[in-house]
Amino acid sequence: MSSQAAVDLLIKKGRLEPQVALAVAEAIDTAMTESQLVTVPILDARLAEIKADSQLSLMRLEGEIKATVAELYKKIDRLDNKVDMLACGFDTKLEAQTRSFDVKQEAQTCNFDTKLEAQTRSFDVKLEAQTRSFEEKLEAQSRSFDVKLDAQSRSFDAKLDAQSRSFDVKLDAQSRSFDAKLDAQSRSFDAKLDAQSRSFDEKLEAQTHSFDTKMEAQTRSFDAKLDLLAANLEKKMEAFKAELVRWVFATMVGCTAVGIAALVIRDLIQHSH
Repeated sequence: MSSQAAVDLLIKKGRLEPQVALAVAEAIDTAMTESQLVTVPILDARLAEIKADSQLSLMRLEGEIKATVAELYKKIDRLDNKVDMLACGFDTKLEAQTRSFDVKQEAQTCNFDTKLEAQTRSFDVKLEAQTRSFEEKLEAQSRSFDVKLDAQSRSFDAKLDAQSRSFDVKLDAQSRSFDAKLDAQSRSFDAKLDAQSRSFDEKLEAQTHSFDTKMEAQTRSFDAKLDLLAANLEKKMEAFKAELVRWVFATMVGCTAVGIAALVIRDLIQHSH
């Protein structure tokens, strides 16, 4: 888990402020870094490395022994080849010499083979003894290393348990302290929020009352203007009605006069005929 993941965990589950969560994560990271804890995987890796080095050293020693034995056999083969070549050369050059020299040469060859075989057996015995001694020493070192490793593992486990318990105690104490601070901050925030809410409600109520007062005054002013306009309109309608009546009456009078004039003119025309 990275530092950012720890900060997010403290913010979400611990309900801490971002700055407080960041400080807590950095403090835990610093404490873990300064403690320089050695984990079980590291010990396993070191043990595997030591075992691999031991196996590598054993394999290297076996390779050297095998190489030495092979080199010895090669030298023996080269010596045999040289002896055979010398024997062939001597047989070619001294074929005419006495058979006694061949008998002596064969005897010397047998003697050399016997000595060589004895030296080979002695070398094999010494090599086997050295191999057993090396295996016994390696086994003793392995047992000593296992004992030391078990002791170190138990000591490390004890120290790790003690550090874990101490860290758990400190973490519990810090958690309780953070919870107390968080509760205090929450109560303070709730008190401030309630005060701000009451202040906002009071301001809103005052603004609502002022708006209602202004609206009521504007409504009364609008009603007064509307009543005045209705009164003026009614007066104009009355004047229009009176004017219309006069116009109708004048029209009727005019029509009557025209009729009478027409009748008079008709009578005059009839009397003239």
